[in-house]
Amino acid sequence: ALAGIGCHTMALWTDANTSTLVPMGNEGAAWIGLAPFVSQDHVFQNLGDGTYVHSGILAVRAAVAANATMTFKLLWNGAVAMTGGQALDAALSVPKVARELAAEGVKRIVVVSESPSDYGNDPFPPEARIVGREAFDAVQDELSHTPGVSVIIYDQPCAAELARKRGHGDAPPPEQRVFINERLCEGCGDCTAKTNCLAVVPVATPFGEKRRIDQDSCTQDLTCLEGLCPAIVTVASARKRRTHNDVPVPEHLRSLRTPVFDRAPTSILIAGVGGRGVVTTARILARAALNNGNTAAVLDQTGLAQKGGAVLSHVRIGSSGARIGHDADLILGLDPLVAAGARVLATIQAGQSRVLLASEAAPTAKGGRDAAARPDGTALVAAIAVEAGEERTTAIAAERIARICAGRSIAANLVMLGYAYQAGRLPLSEQSLLDAIADEGGDIVGKREAFAWGRRACVDPAAIDALTGAAPQPDETLAALIAHLKKELVSYQNEALANRFATLLERVAHAEKAQAPGRSGLAEAVARGYYKLLAAKDEYEAARLLTSDAFDADLAGVFAEPSRTRYHLALTANGRKIAVGRWARPLLRILASFKVLRGGPFDPFRARPIRRLERAQIAEYEDTIASVLAGLSSSNHDIAVALAALPDGIRGFGAVKERTAATARERQATLLAAFKTTTGSAARAAE
Repeated sequence: ALAGIGCHTMALWTDANTSTLVPMGNEGAAWIGLAPFVSQDHVFQNLGDGTYVHSGILAVRAAVAANATMTFKLLWNGAVAMTGGQALDAALSVPKVARELAAEGVKRIVVVSESPSDYGNDPFPPEARIVGREAFDAVQDELSHTPGVSVIIYDQPCAAELARKRGHGDAPPPEQRVFINERLCEGCGDCTAKTNCLAVVPVATPFGEKRRIDQDSCTQDLTCLEGLCPAIVTVASARKRRTHNDVPVPEHLRSLRTPVFDRAPTSILIAGVGGRGVVTTARILARAALNNGNTAAVLDQTGLAQKGGAVLSHVRIGSSGARIGHDADLILGLDPLVAAGARVLATIQAGQSRVLLASEAAPTAKGGRDAAARPDGTALVAAIAVEAGEERTTAIAAERIARICAGRSIAANLVMLGYAYQAGRLPLSEQSLLDAIADEGGDIVGKREAFAWGRRACVDPAAIDALTGAAPQPDETLAALIAHLKKELVSYQNEALANRFATLLERVAHAEKAQAPGRSGLAEAVARGYYKLLAAKDEYEAARLLTSDAFDADLAGVFAEPSRTRYHLALTANGRKIAVGRWARPLLRILASFKVLRGGPFDPFRARPIRRLERAQIAEYEDTIASVLAGLSSSNHDIAVALAALPDGIRGFGAVKERTAATARERQATLLAAFKTTTGSAARAAE
């Protein structure tokens, strides 16, 4: 594919098969010149509706005139999304665009829509056909073998813009929401790979890293359903439950004296990512200044804000000229990764600037796929403190406070604002700020609550820590871990499987103590790795976990009425999913009860390639551990632990699991070679 100007330019960063950036309106022109000199006979050209209206139609006309073989993928999302969601500068509809393209000479036009029947009586040209979103890949494959110029019109509202409108009450709430069964989730990241969505966040659980949907930032695009994972369910017509701490904000906050900050003018730089309230915070400050009888100037640098990119808002109170140079009085870092950037650090003036940071870094798309690529909030805060001075830098867990105390993680910007006000860093009255917050509309009570919790975090941090601190950690001793996993294996299958697990663990623990004295970690790695292989999430286990009381409780904790749950199940390793409602729960429970057939001659799923692979992995792992124990020593203990932990990398369902298993096998061969080399060296040294 070839890139163009628009949000889809980011495909250059995420898709190795997308290349060639051209000026706006020149989409496709590069291929017209390149095609005669290369062996490839077809390309896709990405094109946004904003660009199409501006000048892209000319590029299509040129391609038709040149008799090029290519497919324009025209994203019709109804907004100039990259630059802020403005309306298109044309009164065009999808049928009108199809007729326009046909008039230009395009012979093959396919409209891909999430609602193919919603076009009413607006006619399409004979050259056009309409299909559902599920047919997108088939259409691409078909047109990639079609001579001449063809066009796919992908009709779907911009998810980020639609979510923004919903937040302001300008669009109806979503018909359905997405939820992940964390116990069934494999933590493979396939949902993130399908969507690049920052609402799919990693979460640590007793069974390893899983994925969770941040309901406050989810756009309900539903692309995450396209993976093979059965852990993702949808809940229709459900109202998100507003969960917050029952402890009220103390009334005495109303009478607290706020330190006076009378510096005029005041320069405030707000740094964060799109969708987290940077521009909203700047707007609140400006309105509050006007409410106070002062002046305000604001400069928003939004960049790729619509897609979670860095956003900076410059606010000057009592001064004209908004851009802040090297004279920031206050830096509100709503995201430490953005706040640690060179442009933000350059505004710090030694001995003057104060920095208030959210300690938790916002998720990144790459971090969702690769744990090693995730921003380290603690390290970022420390780096910023070096520049601003530790005594002038404050970090608070704003998102956690907002989620637990105010019920909405997305209200972290208001928590930060409340903290800054209570610390005396804003030359504004409380009432002016509250009025400005109310002017934003939406859940005014909840927003004011978040502001008040920020004030309390400033004056009573111990109380906030008590409310938002981490839950008590379970017993993490090896004995407790083994006992816990044995209990899980009984629920998964039976006592016999649990005893098989315990027998190998006894051998490993004894060998580690005898052959690698003073070393530890092997028994725990085997416990986790062996359990993962023994408790493979097959059809019976998926049915059990989807209908468990624990999962029902999780749903009820997030949604007020989660009764209309739909399960999305893949019938084959690489096949399309089917969606079934709660009517299927009795059938799923019956399927779960048939776990006694698992792996036996009467198991109807026994012959599936993925099930044969899982059984082979168990036997191979047992043989590998036996070989490791036979040659274990202190010198090769680390390699033994790495071998034992390999199953953790085998994740996902169907084809995803097959790929991760192949990667683990390659890693295993390398580690076994190193283990044997070390074992041989140790034996020669002993001789």
